[in-house]
This record gives sequence, C-alpha cells and structure tokens, in this order.
Amino acid sequence: MRLSLLLSALLVGCTPDAPEEPVVTADEPAAYIFEEEDPPVSELAAGDLEGAVDAALALVLTLTAAPIFPAYDQAMEGAEESCPAYYDYQGSEYWYDTCTASTGARFSGYSFHQVYDAYEAEPGVIYDGDTVYGVAEIVTPEGYTYSAGGSASSLTATAPGYVYFQSAIQGSFAWDGPEAAGTWLETGVSPDVVLTAYDAPSYGQYMSIDGGLSGLGGELDTVVFDAVVLFDAGLGSTCPTEPSGVISVRDAAGNWYDIVFDGPPDAETASDASLCDGCGSAWFRGEPLGAVCADFSGLLGWEATPW
Repeated sequence: MRLSLLLSALLVGCTPDAPEEPVVTADEPAAYIFEEEDPPVSELAAGDLEGAVDAALALVLTLTAAPIFPAYDQAMEGAEESCPAYYDYQGSEYWYDTCTASTGARFSGYSFHQVYDAYEAEPGVIYDGDTVYGVAEIVTPEGYTYSAGGSASSLTATAPGYVYFQSAIQGSFAWDGPEAAGTWLETGVSPDVVLTAYDAPSYGQYMSIDGGLSGLGGELDTVVFDAVVLFDAGLGSTCPTEPSGVISVRDAAGNWYDIVFDGPPDAETASDASLCDGCGSAWFRGEPLGAVCADFSGLLGWEATPW
C-alpha cells in the first residue's frame, strides 16, 4: 500500500502542466462609415425637379387599375370549359393552367379575379369593383397579349356620410388589344402605385399616394411617392395646400433626389404654419438643394370621383 501511494505521488509530481491557451488578438475592423472630404455635388438644381414633380402629379391620378379589368375580360374570351382549368364561386374566378384552347387562345400561369357587385361587407357599407392578381400570360386568337405579374384592384365603398375610393397596382400589367386605347396601357409608363381617397361632403376630401411610376421620358423618368397625404381643413388639416411625405425623383444616371414636404400626415399632427407654402425641401445625398414648389390643388376638389 505504501509503495502504491508513493508511486501515485511521484506520478502526480511528474505530470507536466497543461499548456496555456494561446491568446489571439483580432485586428480592429476598419471603419466603413467615413466622412467625405468633399460633399456630393448635384448636376441638377431644385428648379430642375419641379417639372418632373408637376408632370407626375398631372399623370398619377390617371394611372388607376380600371383599364386592367376590361383587358382581362377580353383576354379571357377565348377560354373554354377545359382550358384553362378554373372554377367560379360567388363572383370569383380562379384558373391555373398551361394550355391551348380550341379557340386558339393560349394560357399560361395562374390568375384570380373577384367581382364586387353591391357587396355589403358590413351593415350600410356597400362595395363595388374588381380585384385581380396572378402571374399569367394570355395570347388571344387574334394575337393580342395580356400579361400580369402582381395584383390590381379598383374599389368603391359607399357608406352613410362618405364615399371611399381605392385603386391599387402592385406589380406589372400589360395589354396590347384595342381596349388599351386611350389608357396608360398603351403608353410606356409603368405604374406601381396605390391611390386612396374619400369624400365626406360635410367635412371635406382626403387623398393619399404611395408608390411610383417610371417611363416618363426625358432626363427625369421615374418618380416615387412615399406616404404623400393631403386633406381638407374640415377633416382636421392645418395645411390643406401642402401634403406630408416625400416625392423622390431619379435621373437617367440613377441618382435620386428627395423632396420633403411639410404638411400634416393626419388630423392629430399639426404642421408649422410658416412652412405651409406648397414647397418642399430638396435633398441630394444628404445635401440641401433648395425649395421645390408644386401645385397640389388637383388632388382635392373633385366632384364625383377622384380619378
């Protein structure tokens, strides 16, 4: 026993110390945010942006989803019972197929179409309009092509005391048939925009624009509206002549110019009366360019419908 204890002690005493863990020091990461030595210089002045903003304001209320639905209906004229495979239920139609009908029409993809005809969503609120979405291409027997990649809706809700309107195009739609004549479908403009408006005759009107449009032509061919909201004083606006939100303009080189407006976004927010002049502050990559003024009167004051 004494011998074994002695051997154990000797072994413990001869055991080498465990090696120390190596200390690794990492280099400090290089700063990826740095101060520019010279501020960016815009090739455009604030005045150059006003034309693009005015053109977009004059055009945007014409870029509704309304022309898409007669185009879709006409494109579907060549459908038959077995091509494309679809079902109807309470005003909705859904199909999903790749086929050629005996009429000569060709279908590829899928699509859903909903019709609201005096639909009472809740007591006293009546909806009318259409909604369509899908990723599809239809070639008619005459050779016209309908293509879609997204969703579109055009709805009106009538309720006691007010009428609500919404038009939404999110994605891309195209149609080269006769129904496109006189609409944005026959132009090079590509809208992706949501328009919302309502009219409360006892109080006033409201308009909001969210989204963009491209293909305007010229040096400044794309304009984006970011939460642009304008409403009457009767609905609580402290600046009914200037909206809230940002309108951004892109030039042919891909540079973006942002114009920030000073109106209130809602009735609970008051705006500075001294800034209520219809002009926004233009910025280019964080550098101020000056004031950009626009006429927003066309967004309100409509009689029957806003577009």
